[in-house]
Amino acid sequence: MNCFAIFGASRGLGEVFHRFVPESGDKVWLVSRSKPVINLGDGIERVWIEADLSQKSASQIVASAIVPQDLIAFIKMYCWNVERNVHWRR
Repeated sequence: MNCFAIFGASRGLGEVFHRFVPESGDKVWLVSRSKPVINLGDGIERVWIEADLSQKSASQIVASAIVPQDLIAFIKMYCWNVERNVHWRR
């Protein structure tokens, strides 16, 4: 079982990644403002995390929802202005 976190998962490339990259038995955390389609009947466990990545509170919401020891990959779609927000930097 592989585990992924995909940011910007409700449409565009994020939606494509969560539909076609994971395989049956994998777990995917989907981070987005709007709810993506999560019940596709393909054996993949999808968990939606509602968060607006342009807001400071999003980092805490995401961090508390994801189980880090299970995670193997972050897939982040480019989000306008997120790169400039200090709360997303280490």
